[in-house]
Amino acid sequence: MYLRVLVALIFFAAAAGFSPAPFPKSNRKPATDDLVLMQGTYKVLDYGRPNMNRGGFGLQRQQMKVRISGNQFAFLYHNGAEYVASTTYEMKLTPKAAPKLLDMTYSAGDYTVVMKGIYKIEGNKVTLAYVSTYTGRIRQLQEPERPTSFDNLPPAGLLMVLERE
Repeated sequence: MYLRVLVALIFFAAAAGFSPAPFPKSNRKPATDDLVLMQGTYKVLDYGRPNMNRGGFGLQRQQMKVRISGNQFAFLYHNGAEYVASTTYEMKLTPKAAPKLLDMTYSAGDYTVVMKGIYKIEGNKVTLAYVSTYTGRIRQLQEPERPTSFDNLPPAGLLMVLERE
């Protein structure tokens, strides 16, 4: 009886020792994190209120750029010699929403600006549609609604098209 158990254990140990190794896992595509994808410096292709310009943007920003670093969104302006940061917002993304949501906050003392919007990433281009809300020194009577599409913005909606440099 002991001999049979011993032979069976030796057989299974040998079989396990000489069995083929499992196949390696295929290289899975890494999860795409929108905040990681958006990192970099962008030139501003268009920026403005399309609803007020009968389908056009109106504001061409030749001397304006945007830098996204970590969760910071900074407007950069050309001062004649170089691009320098102006207003820097803290950025929060909600990529699982449809459309994808974007909130950017800037605070200075008792004054806070919150830009509530949506975004999309298409290759090297990022498109933002948002409205601004204020608290503190400037008081808005009615808070504007967050855009729900890029095609039909609310009257206070701004559209910004960025292209990675």
